[in-house]
Amino acid sequence: MSQLSLFDQPAIARTSDPITSHVAAESVLPKLSGRRAEFVACLQRIGHPATAQEIAAMADVRVRESVRKRAKECVRLGYVVEVGTKTCDVTGQTASVYWVSK
Repeated sequence: MSQLSLFDQPAIARTSDPITSHVAAESVLPKLSGRRAEFVACLQRIGHPATAQEIAAMADVRVRESVRKRAKECVRLGYVVEVGTKTCDVTGQTASVYWVSK
């Protein structure tokens, strides 16, 4: 298995989708890549495993929700791994905890 870079992108639009979907997908790709990179960078700044909400709290307030939503994508793409659960310092709820893949 080869190591993924933060800029590897899965297809967002299916080949059967209309051209308008492909145009929309192209406009979103750079932003998604940026938010994935930001998720990983925030996690690295924290320096220890953290919940998606705790990680997003390190991001600019205008993009926190978008950064938080990248957690599962980053796991699926191999950038981070789920390492357990804990009570989130932000929400007080039990949540998955993430750490950077080696």
